Amino acid sequence: MLSDFETSRLRVADWSPHVRGGVVPDWLNTALVRMLTPDVLKHLPPPLQLSGGPDQIAEWVQRQSQDGMTFLILDRASGAVLGLLITASFEDGQGGIDTHIGYLFDEQAWGQGFATELLLGFVAAVPAGRRVRLIGGVGLDNPGSARVLQKAGFRRDAAMSSSDTDMFVLQVR
Repeated sequence: MLSDFETSRLRVADWSPHVRGGVVPDWLNTALVRMLTPDVLKHLPPPLQLSGGPDQIAEWVQRQSQDGMTFLILDRASGAVLGLLITASFEDGQGGIDTHIGYLFDEQAWGQGFATELLLGFVAAVPAGRRVRLIGGVGLDNPGSARVLQKAGFRRDAAMSSSDTDMFVLQVR
């Protein structure tokens, strides 16, 4: 559904060319080891947690490569890996597409407006021609991510939300 895109400070690129055959290049492994800290992962669902085993980064990459698409979020100026955008798209049965989105950023990138810039860029990059509904879930213990979604135009959907997770929706086309 989505291809690579850029914003004023970010380049967002499919990571598939870099993780073919389950091999994680050293530069990406180093970035993931630095990025996937307990504080970064604490608000994410169980499938996005590290296993704790000796090959936990390779296992994590393998899981992310199986479902949906994962994009590297890169600093346009330096090329440094700042984070990841994770998407999974499904036909909605009515001619449209539902795309679940999630993102995470290296702790050093927090508080600089990158998440809002990412989501605004993502929304602008959604291809025209089909109805697309973007869906993001946020734990109630993570109000910062809820604010980011709201700044990008998402609205809380009470029917989809639960006692521990708020679901936010944006109808793009």
